[in-house]
Amino acid sequence: MDLIDYEKVFSDIRDNAYSILPGFLSTEDLVGARSEYFRSLESEQSHPPLEKFKPIELVEKPWRKFAIGSKSGSGEPYSQLLQTTYFSEKCSDYPVLSKVFGRMINIRNKLTKMPVNYGSNLDEDDFWNACRVHHYPCGGGHMAAHRDTLFPRLLKEFEFPFIQMMVTLTTRKYDFNLGGGYIVDKQGETVFFENESNAGSLIFFNGETVHGVEDVDPDLLLDMNSKSGRVALFVNLYANAK
Repeated sequence: MDLIDYEKVFSDIRDNAYSILPGFLSTEDLVGARSEYFRSLESEQSHPPLEKFKPIELVEKPWRKFAIGSKSGSGEPYSQLLQTTYFSEKCSDYPVLSKVFGRMINIRNKLTKMPVNYGSNLDEDDFWNACRVHHYPCGGGHMAAHRDTLFPRLLKEFEFPFIQMMVTLTTRKYDFNLGGGYIVDKQGETVFFENESNAGSLIFFNGETVHGVEDVDPDLLLDMNSKSGRVALFVNLYANAK
């Protein structure tokens, strides 16, 4: 079990809008997760932003899509440029990513007082675990400043709490130099999540607070297949169209 002080996490989010737990991933798991993700770039076909897939398809292989445009995939009006790769939480071809996603799901469910395996049963649960990698490439990868509105609204209908959480896989000054993920804290200060030494951290934040990804290395030429840029893991609950 991960020894996490959940009360401190809630306290940090209440006071600052975010909480950072350094060293969530061991060096071995950090290297393994990065290696598996970049290996997926070499083998998985890219799909356009609006092409759809079913969660059950992830059992066979990941789904890699470009998320580029003036709106998010759910239609929210903020600009973004990244690629997102969805993985099954139990994908044997990517064992380290599966292990990390599983830990994140358990922590999310414990933090929000949900059943420990909620989101894993596509036949019974109203939501599924959208285990995915967000990769903002050097050359302008970004997500405009915004507040999450869709996820909180959908989850509220089922009386489920909403807290964003992610694991960072990259570090500023090593994987990229400019930009990166940030949140505007309760004091109005912009806090960047990727500092010079926090790859492998587990980060919780209030998604209803302004956050985004500032342009990643806009002085470089865009390359969607590059192994540089800003990379992070997420395990949000997505509505399950059974």
